[in-house]
Amino acid sequence: MIWNQSRECMSRDEMNELQGRQLVKLVKHMYHNAEYYRMKMKLLGIEPGDIQGMEDLDKLPFTTKQDLKRADWGELFAVPQNEIIRYQTTCIAAGSEVMIGYTKNDLRIWKECAQRAIHTAGQQNTKELQSLIQDDMLWAEKSVLEKSAAKENIICGLCRFAGSWFAGACKYQKGMHVQEDYFLAEVLDANTSTAVPDRCKGELVVTTLSKEAVPLIRYKTTNITSIHHERCECGRTTARIEKFCERADEVLLIRGNTVFPSYIESVLVDLEDIQAHYMVSVKKEANLDIVEVFAEPDEPGCFSYTDDEILKNKIARAVQSAVGMKPRVILAENHSTGNFEGPKVTIADDRSL
Repeated sequence: MIWNQSRECMSRDEMNELQGRQLVKLVKHMYHNAEYYRMKMKLLGIEPGDIQGMEDLDKLPFTTKQDLKRADWGELFAVPQNEIIRYQTTCIAAGSEVMIGYTKNDLRIWKECAQRAIHTAGQQNTKELQSLIQDDMLWAEKSVLEKSAAKENIICGLCRFAGSWFAGACKYQKGMHVQEDYFLAEVLDANTSTAVPDRCKGELVVTTLSKEAVPLIRYKTTNITSIHHERCECGRTTARIEKFCERADEVLLIRGNTVFPSYIESVLVDLEDIQAHYMVSVKKEANLDIVEVFAEPDEPGCFSYTDDEILKNKIARAVQSAVGMKPRVILAENHSTGNFEGPKVTIADDRSL
């Protein structure tokens, strides 16, 4: 069952138009009511009239976790205190908490998104969850997440700053449906901050289109995912993101190429005829990035190749497909890397050493 057909099944053109209107309204609201964003926009020479729709999104500044940590919490609020009906603290980084608030309309949107996520996950008949949503937002979130995990469904909640019910997976499990009428999701290259094509990995950037108390513009979540916009078999037309695979601060830039550690790991694990553990090291030599791969057999004589060069070339080709350059492959003696008892693939960026 789809909780809100008119919003979850609207055409892409309708959604883009709706998001554009909401973005224009949000920027005006933030500029005139949130000191932090007003100052940030003035520094860039941006005024509300410069934002006419989605086509102007890339003119707006990003918001980072470091920005939120540095800002005075009062500068982030965009409504008077007498309009705040609930306060909460949220963790935006290890050891760093920020106070946020909700207006009456914020809580209405929170419950709407919660209902959609629950219905998307196929739990609409759970009376306990319905009661918890109405009575206590924290326990509702905890309960739904636990029950969804048990059913192998996914409900994606970012930090409460960005949105607790940002997206959820349907029964077809082909990505998590973003609540696009309330959250604008971008997936950008982690190094250049430019948009990547659908289904390509990048950093998730979120704008809270309808939040009143503490909205966010282009919040860089540091979560790596991909996005696509095809209509789902469940009938929903909202964009879908994949499960977060790593964080932007883990992404490697090697000779100008954006490299995801999970991709390196994947291509090595896929070498099923080579029973080995790997240590991948990124280094600097003569001002050039160098990739070294130490391959260590799991057991003596378990390599199925009698020619070391053939074995090294096979490993090198796999890693080159992930990093964009040919690595140096070293066949290590048993246990010489000290990695035998650890994960199958270990990746280290040693360029700062």
